[in-house]
Amino acid sequence: MKWLQRIMKNTWVRLSAMLIAGLGVIFLFVFVVNWGMSNKARTELMEQGTFIEGVSISGVDVSGKTMAQAKEAVVEQAREMLKKTVVRFRVGETVYRLTGAQLGTLVDYESVMEQAMLCGRDGSLLSNLSTKHKAKKEGISFELDVQLDQSVLESTIKEMSNTFNTTVQDAQVVVDVSKTSSTQKVESQIYASEPVVGRAVDIKALIESIAKAVEQDCTLRTITAVWEETLPQSVDTEAIMENCQMIGSYTTSLENTESAELSNIWKASGLLAGLRVKPGETVSILSLMGEMTQEEGWMDANVIGSDSVILETGGGVSQVVSTLYVALLQAEVQIDTIQHHTWSPDYITAGLDACISSSENIDFIFTNPYDSILYILVNCDGSEEKKLTIDIYGAPLGYSVEISTEVIMDYELSDEAVVNVDESKQPGYSEWVKPRKNRVKIDVWKIRKDDESGEQVGSKLYIGETQYPGLVGEQIIGPQVEELQKEEAQEEVEGEAIAEEEQQQNSAQQ
Repeated sequence: MKWLQRIMKNTWVRLSAMLIAGLGVIFLFVFVVNWGMSNKARTELMEQGTFIEGVSISGVDVSGKTMAQAKEAVVEQAREMLKKTVVRFRVGETVYRLTGAQLGTLVDYESVMEQAMLCGRDGSLLSNLSTKHKAKKEGISFELDVQLDQSVLESTIKEMSNTFNTTVQDAQVVVDVSKTSSTQKVESQIYASEPVVGRAVDIKALIESIAKAVEQDCTLRTITAVWEETLPQSVDTEAIMENCQMIGSYTTSLENTESAELSNIWKASGLLAGLRVKPGETVSILSLMGEMTQEEGWMDANVIGSDSVILETGGGVSQVVSTLYVALLQAEVQIDTIQHHTWSPDYITAGLDACISSSENIDFIFTNPYDSILYILVNCDGSEEKKLTIDIYGAPLGYSVEISTEVIMDYELSDEAVVNVDESKQPGYSEWVKPRKNRVKIDVWKIRKDDESGEQVGSKLYIGETQYPGLVGEQIIGPQVEELQKEEAQEEVEGEAIAEEEQQQNSAQQ
C-alpha cells in the first residue's frame, strides 16, 4: 500500500506542477506576451479610435479625441515650432538669419500622432493596463521634433556663400555709369574702390554646426562661422588716383539738336561711357556701337552727306565721335582712322570734327599708346544743361595740351550754283536743297603747357590739315516777276491780234 500511496503522491505532484505551469503559460500569453495588432485593427484604430485619457502631444491634450479631431491643434503646434526654429550665424561683422524654409525644417507630426494613438494598445494586456493607469494618473506626453532636410540646408548655404565669401581685391580704379532715358542723361564718375579682404568660409563646418543646433534645439544662440582671410596687396586709394588723372576733356553743345539726333547721341554716349582701353589696345567706334539699326533702338536723323543733308539711321553719333576726337587729341592718344565731314558741323570748331557712318562704313579708330589703362568718361545731358562732355583719364602727363586751329584757305567756288525754276512755287520763292559751301583748309596744332608753371613746353606741334572740298550748291526758285510780266504782255498782244482778226472776218462776211 505504501508503494501505491507513493505513486499517488508523485502523480499529484506532477499534476500540480503541470497545472501551475499551464496556468503560468496562460498568464504569460494573456497578460505578458504582446501579440501585436493586425493591420485591419490598426487601420480601424487610426480612423475611428480615440486617444486614451491623459495623452498629450507637445502640450496639446488629445485625450478622447480621434485623429481627425486632434490633427488641427497638433498641426498648429508644429507650425509654431517651425516658426521658432530660426538659426543665426555670424560671418565677420554680418549676422545672417535662416528661416525654416531656408533650413529645410519639417515636423513629422503624423508618425507622432500614430504613436500616441497606439499608446496603451500596442503592448501586452498587462503593459497596456499599466500604461493606461500611468497616463490617467500622471499623463504621458509625446513630443514633436523639428527635423532638418540636409540637402535644403546645403543648397541654401552654398547659394549664400556668394554673399559672405569674398574674392581678395586690391584697391582699384572704378568708373560708375548711370543712364536715364527719360531725361536723356548719361553720368559717369571715376574713383578708387576700397580694397576687399578675401574670405573663404568653411562651408562644411558651418552646415554641421547649424544641423547640430537644430537637432539639439539650441537655435537661440548665434553660430560663429570659421573662415580664412587673404589680405589685399594694394590698399592706398589716394596713390591709385594720383596715377589716374584727367588728361583730356572736351564739351560740345546740344542746344539746337533735334529729337532723333539727341536720342542717338544719348544711346552712343551710354555705349562709350566707362570704356577701359588697355595698353596697346585699338578701339573701333563702329564695332563699339554695334548694329546701328532701328531694331537695335537707333533712329533716323539728319547727317551731313556728300553734298547735302540726308537721313541716316544713327544720325547724331558723329557729334559724340567729334567730341571724343578732341579729348583724345588733348590726351595725345594715337588716332588711326578719321574722316571729316564734307563741311564743318555747327556744334564744333571747324577742323576738329570726325565723321562716322554705319551705312558707308566710315569708322573712327584709335589706339592707347601708353603703358597704363585709359578710362573714357561721358556726361551727356539732353534735357537741362544741353551739353555733351567727354573726359579721358590716364597716367598724368605732367603737362596739359591745348588744341588750336588756323584757317589757311577759305574761298568760294567759281562755278555758279545749280538753279532750278519750279513753276508751281510763288514768285520770289527760294530754297537751297543742297548747300553752297566754300572750299576750306584748316591746320590743326597742339601746344603743351606745364601743369605747375603753365608755361609752354617746347614748340607748337603740328597735328595735320583738315580739308572741306567746297560745294556749288543747288537752289529751287519760283518764277521771276520780270518773266511773268513779259508773258502777260505777250498774252495781251496775242489776245488783241486774235480779236482784230475776228472782227475783220465778221466784216467780210457782211
